[in-house]
Amino acid sequence: MKIIPKAADQKSEEYDSLKIHYLEELIKDSQQCGINLVFVISPEYFYYKSTNYDPLISLCKRYKVPFVDMSSDKQFVGHDDLFIDSLHMNYWGATKWSLFIIHYIKKHFK
Repeated sequence: MKIIPKAADQKSEEYDSLKIHYLEELIKDSQQCGINLVFVISPEYFYYKSTNYDPLISLCKRYKVPFVDMSSDKQFVGHDDLFIDSLHMNYWGATKWSLFIIHYIKKHFK
């Protein structure tokens, strides 16, 4: 399998204010209904520092919603045997990730 890296100078997308608005509404509605949210960024084959999640991080801080960034987790990053391409895990990677994140959430968010 050949995995093509993202361009190092890849620019962040512009933020869609309507999407951010509805995400904020989702957070507020969930909190009003007593639903606990956790936002998680899953691992990618190549780790690169990105600002794409800055609006989400800001909302999480404002509403005290846990945000877990696992995009650089060494158990996953760079492991050919766990990915189909640079963004998508294969069956084995998805299974390993699912078991990992279930355990992580149970351990950290009761």
